[in-house]
Amino acid sequence: MRQSRLCEHWSQLHSSSKPSCKPDPAAVFPAEVLAACFSFLSPADLVSAYNVSRGWRVAFSPHAGPNLWKMVFLRDANYEHSDIQAALQRDEERTEFVRYMRQGQR
Repeated sequence: MRQSRLCEHWSQLHSSSKPSCKPDPAAVFPAEVLAACFSFLSPADLVSAYNVSRGWRVAFSPHAGPNLWKMVFLRDANYEHSDIQAALQRDEERTEFVRYMRQGQR
């Protein structure tokens, strides 16, 4: 029931906004809700979401809920370690160990 109210609220905000001025989900929803949504993303999509804005990065804080960086498995051999490192260096509150694994490594 609560989820449907959140969806309705988001729809109302979105429909009342100008097309070029859509509200940022980070400004509408608490970090805990964003973290729960982000928990369904693939590792590559997590990195993309992390780089959207400071507001979105708040959802990656250990205080927001599920620690999204606790362990990241990258299965795409073309994905560079430096890309992950660059994204993680922006997170000043990171307290959990992040493990980088390429396909075939254990």
